[in-house]
Amino acid sequence: MIAGACGEPGSGADVDAADLDAAPEDAVSFVDGPLSDGSADGPVTDAGIDGAPACPSPPNPPGTSAVIGAAGGTVALGTVVRVVIPAGALATDTTITLRPLPLELAWTYRSLTAAYELGPSTLAFSAPATLTVDLGALPPAPDEIALMVGPAAGPFAAAATTRTGTAYSASIAGATLGFGARTAAPPAVTAACAPTAVPTDTTYLFQNPSPGGPYHTSYARPTSQGFAVIATHQVAGLWNVHSYGYTSNGTSIGSVNLTGNTTASIFGGHVAPSGTEVLVAYDSNQSMGSEVWVARKNATGGTVGTPVRVSQDPGIYSQIPQIVALPGGGAFVVWRARDTVLSRYWLRAAVLDSSLVVQTRFDVTPMVASTVPTGFALVGSASGVGLVWSWVANTSSTSGARYQAFTHAGCPMTEIIDVADGYVVNETVSATLVGDQVLIATSGNTVVGQPRVPRLRAVHLTTGLLGASRRFDDVSLTHLGVTAHGGGVQITGANGSIYHQWLGPELDRRSALTEVATSSAISDPSSIATSPTGDAALVTWVDEIGGGTARGRVRAIGCTP
Repeated sequence: MIAGACGEPGSGADVDAADLDAAPEDAVSFVDGPLSDGSADGPVTDAGIDGAPACPSPPNPPGTSAVIGAAGGTVALGTVVRVVIPAGALATDTTITLRPLPLELAWTYRSLTAAYELGPSTLAFSAPATLTVDLGALPPAPDEIALMVGPAAGPFAAAATTRTGTAYSASIAGATLGFGARTAAPPAVTAACAPTAVPTDTTYLFQNPSPGGPYHTSYARPTSQGFAVIATHQVAGLWNVHSYGYTSNGTSIGSVNLTGNTTASIFGGHVAPSGTEVLVAYDSNQSMGSEVWVARKNATGGTVGTPVRVSQDPGIYSQIPQIVALPGGGAFVVWRARDTVLSRYWLRAAVLDSSLVVQTRFDVTPMVASTVPTGFALVGSASGVGLVWSWVANTSSTSGARYQAFTHAGCPMTEIIDVADGYVVNETVSATLVGDQVLIATSGNTVVGQPRVPRLRAVHLTTGLLGASRRFDDVSLTHLGVTAHGGGVQITGANGSIYHQWLGPELDRRSALTEVATSSAISDPSSIATSPTGDAALVTWVDEIGGGTARGRVRAIGCTP
């Protein structure tokens, strides 16, 4: 069997804009479900980028405004949040704004919704207005929920809150931020997680005396037998994408070469499940430089049909692709494009049909020097495809993360939305799908020299509406990876060593932060997967040690709820 034929997502990337060639990209999640077995046509021959498909304009980033005067009125953002202003609260006509902010709330606030900003900043009411936030679905013990209000810089305080169904309301005096949050203390740690004895610290996926960065990658995936690690590295001087199988306790169950010792080097690969087969996206230099190819593989690594070259511009290096399978047998592929003459980087995407024929190719981010995409993560479902990427500004010490959703045909369902910003250290980014929510994991700081801390943000897959966020200020972790687990998540990150933690459905800590393995030189973001039974996890990462030697690492973690 090919390890990694079904499962959940992987890890993020941490990249400096000045050194993109020597830095890793991130893992992504993929879609479970059968694909057709249609053989691929030959490589497409049209050159360049087709341009975005004919699409309707996506809605603007979530936010709304209304002019309200002395008679009062209501400003609402769909059915999610609204402010009712009574007559006499305003003396003159005033433009009222209401929008969700990518504000990352400290974990102690236990937020259940996005933070919504009511403006302008000078807004003051002569009589109290009413802010109402609808949670959509009540979590357990709804009487422990209140609206937290306060200025953008905090602190936030619980307002006197009333509840009607799933909607929570409170009185406000003017401009404020508000969000729904759990007010009770977080639950006690109930899960015991610890690294298993298999594999040992001296067991390596690979050990190559060659440059690290994007030339070595490893992504953890769940399978019916436990786990798989999809790793790109060299064997006997040939670079390929390999799949390594493991049981839930970390026992090796064999490996498969997924790219078959082609004469050209395979520098980055990623896998999407395809029933009993898999789709493999990889970059190579088979004909015109760095290119992106997609192939269908059977259980022994044999090619089904003909591999298809997805990128078509010989003047652009196309690198480190990520892929999700689409309902009906197609695929959505995203990769990093690099213009070596202008030294610019951006993201490109392509949609393939069930025969792996390219239907359209288009640029996701513009080819500009001012804002550089660094890492990215891709998730998909029957509803659409979500893409999140980290970025850095070349002209200043700022970076963050952005999100955009697409239909299966490649049409934008949302505008580009900021989901995290204001960092001064380039972000890692990874993502997992929990129902219709994309949970995004990053780690960064807002002050030079301060530790980077884990951050989690929910965003609705197809609408782009921001959801709950959590910033774990009391933990220093980089290279953050995330995977879904029973409505909650498991995360992994690095702080001199590799660490693991289990979080519950409301992102509360359900296990202690546990050291998985010692590691002195982590050059690639860690990736994590949860076993189908939910009582184990597998973490993989890449070390770059003295002399430029890179080695792939893997470790299983047992967890008892």
